[in-house]
Amino acid sequence: FNCAQGGTCAAESAPERLCFPKITLEFLSGQPSAPDAVYGQGILQYASSDHSGKKLCFLINFGLNDYFNSLPLANITDPYDIHCYTGAMRAAIVDLQKHFPDALYIIMGPGQIIRFQEGTELINGVNSLYDYSTAASELADELGTAYLDLYHEFPAAGEELADVLLRDGIHYNEHGRLCLSRRIMEFIDKISGGGK
Repeated sequence: FNCAQGGTCAAESAPERLCFPKITLEFLSGQPSAPDAVYGQGILQYASSDHSGKKLCFLINFGLNDYFNSLPLANITDPYDIHCYTGAMRAAIVDLQKHFPDALYIIMGPGQIIRFQEGTELINGVNSLYDYSTAASELADELGTAYLDLYHEFPAAGEELADVLLRDGIHYNEHGRLCLSRRIMEFIDKISGGGK
């Protein structure tokens, strides 16, 4: 079920903008505010499907758009501040874990890019893409979720980053999406004991 929406940040950048905690609340209620959008269709499909005998798995991948929008990593006075990357991720995942304690959770940190000096450029002087990847990894440890490291482990050895990205140097091309889907399936197989 694809409950993703392109261009979305984990953190809330503006009250009218979609973010991970808002999508989570709509997922839990089964009532998307935009039922025709990709994420809205995914929520409705999930809500109307039979899940008996199936293991729920959440693939959570945010960070690139938070980086592009210069959203802060954390608020040291409020760990659940949804206006920050880790606060929004923490708030949404903890909420999901309360409702689905037996689900499998996989955080996928943002992968590398070619643009913005390979993600090292501090957009508006805030954080590098590596900082968001590190924060995602640390959050996975804190929340007891699996972590698929796209920053250090994708693409596979022997393949260049340019081989999996579009000309824009940011988004995955068709080959990159195929490689990533294989990597995700292998990772799920590995952490779930090979389907046993």
